[in-house]
Amino acid sequence: MKKKKASIFSYIIIAAFIVSLGTVGIISMTDTDPTVSEREQRELARYPQFTLKSFFDGSFFSQWQAAYDDTLPARNFWLDVYGEIRTAATVSEGENGEVLVVVEDEDEQVDINNEDPGEENGEETGEPGETEVIEEMSEEELQELLKQPFDGTGYEQFENGTKVSGVVIRDKRGMQVFNGTMKGAKGYSAVVKQTKSLFPDNRVIAIVAPNSAAFYSDEKYHTKNHDQKAWIDLVEKNLPGIVFPHIYEEIEAHKDEYVYFYTDHHWTTRGAYYAYQQLCQETGMEAQNIEELTEGKITGFLGSLYNKTNSKTLSKNPDTVYYYTPSVTTKATTYGNVTNMSSPHSASIIHKKVSGSNKYYCFTGGDKNFISIKTGSDSGKTAVLIKDSTGNALVPWLCHNYSQIYVIDPRHVNTNKNNQIKLKKFLKDKTDADIIFCSFIYNANNMGGIYYKGILRLLK
Repeated sequence: MKKKKASIFSYIIIAAFIVSLGTVGIISMTDTDPTVSEREQRELARYPQFTLKSFFDGSFFSQWQAAYDDTLPARNFWLDVYGEIRTAATVSEGENGEVLVVVEDEDEQVDINNEDPGEENGEETGEPGETEVIEEMSEEELQELLKQPFDGTGYEQFENGTKVSGVVIRDKRGMQVFNGTMKGAKGYSAVVKQTKSLFPDNRVIAIVAPNSAAFYSDEKYHTKNHDQKAWIDLVEKNLPGIVFPHIYEEIEAHKDEYVYFYTDHHWTTRGAYYAYQQLCQETGMEAQNIEELTEGKITGFLGSLYNKTNSKTLSKNPDTVYYYTPSVTTKATTYGNVTNMSSPHSASIIHKKVSGSNKYYCFTGGDKNFISIKTGSDSGKTAVLIKDSTGNALVPWLCHNYSQIYVIDPRHVNTNKNNQIKLKKFLKDKTDADIIFCSFIYNANNMGGIYYKGILRLLK
């Protein structure tokens, strides 16, 4: 009798499991699925169209599985569960409650869709065009570029360092571990020097932004090949004739202020301000006083480091995005077709209202491929800012010192027929323009990344 009851109970459990699994599957395939995950800041996989080719080569099933995973009901709940399990399984404990959450190495996150972030007068981005990369630099051309003189003496720790992949969490702050390499320093200095050789009459400025681990993590994450200050010094050593603002020291002097986000890899607008202040000092320009500007804020920001880790520690300590309205007028324009500079659309350099999770959209509305900005500055100066998303927070500050600013994101140009920009042609009549590189140290060090490859396409 007991065996019979146990057997019935087992059947009930199995049936309940099958019904639950089936119900979830039916809901997943029949409900209205989102196309974008704001939390993860990426496009979600979509169910593929059936073709005989995809059926027989197996791609149909892998794409279908990816779409099913991305549209699972209560997906955010399961992401939280997964995050807790992954953290428990991969965390390495350190001193003072510091932990390391292992995550996959990847390029710096870019905007998921380059769309309007929620500002009332948001800009459009135009047609996407073809998808293939056009005029990629050949391997022979790249190797020729890398033959430029480079001196790594005294920085041997970057030859064969220990790689640590992960996000350090300490004192409610997430920090990305930096793994500097000699190859990365050589590659970055090569493209900056090449730019100067192509445009000898232009002033070239190189800004490499350290990340927060340099100032707030345990010593083991900012020594040896993780030493961001040493890597930046190595790059500067190999860039004679280039203006190289000493922003590391300036930010370190203000590290007790809110210069980096707790849940995101970017610096805050105040961190960008101190970099701008140092740039002005070393180029003979007068910096705008931050205290004279009107401050605004956007609350509830959970950034990229939270997205990577799903850490409850970070979720309980959301960031606030502060912004400062420039004292000069600004008129920004994007183009539906950058190649021809046609289909212009009005843009904003500061978005005071941002919908969705990525509040860093506040600055320039995210990673636009190209922005032309006319300002009320009477300097008569022109700047060409070649940047990753780190430079977005720098743009509002530069408006005080340049009458014309061109913002180029190398990750988003020269990827299709509608967004072609080549520096040789673009700068032909701009010999007095300052060429400013501004990037996150991770991207500057990553020769295999999309930022570096984008610069190579610009120089082609």
